[in-house]
Amino acid sequence: MNYWLVVTDPENFAISRQRNFDVEGFQDRYKNTDKNVIKLGDKLVDYIKGYYKFGAIVEAISPYYYCETKIWESHLKDKNEIYPHRFKIRPVCILNENQMLNVKNLAKDLDFIPATNWGSVFRQSLRRIPQKDFERIQSEMKILKAVKP
Repeated sequence: MNYWLVVTDPENFAISRQRNFDVEGFQDRYKNTDKNVIKLGDKLVDYIKGYYKFGAIVEAISPYYYCETKIWESHLKDKNEIYPHRFKIRPVCILNENQMLNVKNLAKDLDFIPATNWGSVFRQSLRRIPQKDFERIQSEMKILKAVKP
């Protein structure tokens, strides 16, 4: 099993939430990465840029597939990007907007975030993270989830 960081924006995170986190999609530039690397059972942590927060953990439950149905909004230079490289997913731990885990509180404890210029980690839409870091994020998210808003 592998663990992944998925960088999204508030609008597309809200779209995924409305869909109950049933599918994850990536840009064309990730077509070789996601279809060859993300496997059934892999866990993905959603980081919401601009909020500096982790908001969801999901699990890949289907093989890769290609679909041109538009779901998310594109905020890229190519406004026609439809994130066609997809996997079905299921929610594992979803936080309400007022519960989300601030990455600034954990950054120094996560190996995948460098001590300096840690914001650069979140410029890439998809990145593998160590199991230890995933488990730390998941543990903190479960604590927040247990505290009702």
